[in-house]
Amino acid sequence: MNSATLARLILIALVFLLLFASPAHAATYNVSNQTQWNSAVTAAFSTSEDDVINITASFTLAADSEAIFSNVTVNGNGHTINGADQHSAITIATAGANVTINNLTLAENKGTSGGNGGAILYSIGSSLTLNNVTIRDSASAAASANGGGLYCAAGNLTIRNSRIHDNSAHEGGGLFLDSGCTNAQIINSSIYNNSSAGGSVSLGGGASRAKSGGGIHVAGGASVTISGSRIYNNTAGTAVGLTTAGSGGGIGAYASSSSAATVNINSSSIYNNLAYEQGGGLYMNGRTTLNVSGSAFYGNDAKSSGGAGGGLGLKNEPGSAATHTITNTSIFNNTASGRGGGIFATMNFQGTTSVVTLRHVTISGNTSSL
Repeated sequence: MNSATLARLILIALVFLLLFASPAHAATYNVSNQTQWNSAVTAAFSTSEDDVINITASFTLAADSEAIFSNVTVNGNGHTINGADQHSAITIATAGANVTINNLTLAENKGTSGGNGGAILYSIGSSLTLNNVTIRDSASAAASANGGGLYCAAGNLTIRNSRIHDNSAHEGGGLFLDSGCTNAQIINSSIYNNSSAGGSVSLGGGASRAKSGGGIHVAGGASVTISGSRIYNNTAGTAVGLTTAGSGGGIGAYASSSSAATVNINSSSIYNNLAYEQGGGLYMNGRTTLNVSGSAFYGNDAKSSGGAGGGLGLKNEPGSAATHTITNTSIFNNTASGRGGGIFATMNFQGTTSVVTLRHVTISGNTSSL
């Protein structure tokens, strides 16, 4: 066989392989206990495909779960992963992954050794989608840890038709959206009965702030859009007093002069939340942007001797101008032990001027002591 013939045969063989070789397929793993779960997560990491994990029975964790490092869809099929008040169910620890969780309950989870994120620690810039997921009765691991239900450090987060309730943390009892969580969407979901512990956080230079966000904490740099959802019965702080004060019973957003926080609320209800300092329903502090449309704030309470903004507390900081726009919204039956039963706004603080715009807003039945 001469070299020309050999070259032609090799070429034909290569063409055959390209035409008829079997393509790679996504794998499906059925799991009913933690051993199978950990094996499935590890196996999914070894492939380049978008694998599927089907949970076929509820199970309880004996240790923290293996971290997810790849594209995966988890189908809970109505089952529960229980953390036994000691362990965390989901940690996403890689950039660029797409993770979807459907029809699953995460219950009684506790943050990993790092502390943040009781049930879900979403620590690197990926995309996480929760569809019909319940996160309940979970907590961050340490007194200073955040995100009792979920902690998003960076990436895209979508929560749809889900429930986050009865979770607790230092800040962000239900959710903590940190500076890299720049595109969070909460759609047709309920966030309720969560709590942030109260106390103060050092901001440097001798300044401090009260604990923020019984339901949701939004840090500087983060952005969240809340649509068609309910945020209710959440609490920031545990008692009246400096050491246990808290602001933003339902939602608390804090930002610096260099890193803005954005909160968009559409067709949603924020009600019956409690803050042991400012902003019973919602509190915005620093360089923040708030857009509210077609929503309602009612039955919220800012409860302390200086409690301000029963429905909404809006405050800027030196060098941190804020812009807040509220349209077609009702603010009623809120209470403040201090000032501003409906809204309390400090918009010209130490030379920094901010803007609050109200259009077609009804403010009624609110009460304050001052």
